Amino acid sequence: MIEEATKIPHPVGDSVPRIDAHEKVTGAAIFADDIQFGPGMLYARIVRSPHPHALIKSINVEKAKKLPGVKAVVTGEEFPGLTGLYLSDRYIFARDRVRYVGDPVAGVAAISEEIAEKAVELIEVEYEVLQPVLDPEFGASPEAPLLHPDLDKYEVPNFIFPQPGTNISNHFKVRKGDTEAAWPQCAAIVERKYRIPHVQHVPIEPHVAVAKVDEKGKITLWESNSWATGGFTG
Repeated sequence: MIEEATKIPHPVGDSVPRIDAHEKVTGAAIFADDIQFGPGMLYARIVRSPHPHALIKSINVEKAKKLPGVKAVVTGEEFPGLTGLYLSDRYIFARDRVRYVGDPVAGVAAISEEIAEKAVELIEVEYEVLQPVLDPEFGASPEAPLLHPDLDKYEVPNFIFPQPGTNISNHFKVRKGDTEAAWPQCAAIVERKYRIPHVQHVPIEPHVAVAKVDEKGKITLWESNSWATGGFTG
């Protein structure tokens, strides 16, 4: 049942206090990184690629596994499935190739942050550095090296149109009206190339995720990202 309000508020121009302002300015607010579950909690760290484009020749994790306090070491061998938003083109951990600086290569879980950080330093990764693609125009050209040679094998929905044999993940055409007839009627035509820097929304907390598994195997996840799964479980 919908009831009509006796008075419709007009917040435009009024000062509306934030209900979380006091907790945040006093430091009382609890963020994901503040959550703790006692001495049984494990801490994860990730080995990331230092190269924008390279083949992974080998990964040696034996030293990390032997470090006291390390409970798990994982690589792409443990996660063979592809995932991604719309276009399933990513591994949780890179398997044969890295495609950007920071691409996850291996992960460790240990009883402390210090041990986890030491463990990732012990993981040895051998790369064969390849030519990177640093410009979208060059990346779309026939001369660019292929970042995804298996583009034709990826799972895609029926509204995504990748072009195998290129770096074009989706070719989407938008046509409306008679553009050719419109050009002669224009008072001026301005053609420019515009570049913008990388966008960072500058959150007040770091990117972090905390997971808890109960006795029934149910996982509860606390995280600071807008999209936790990245298509991994979606």
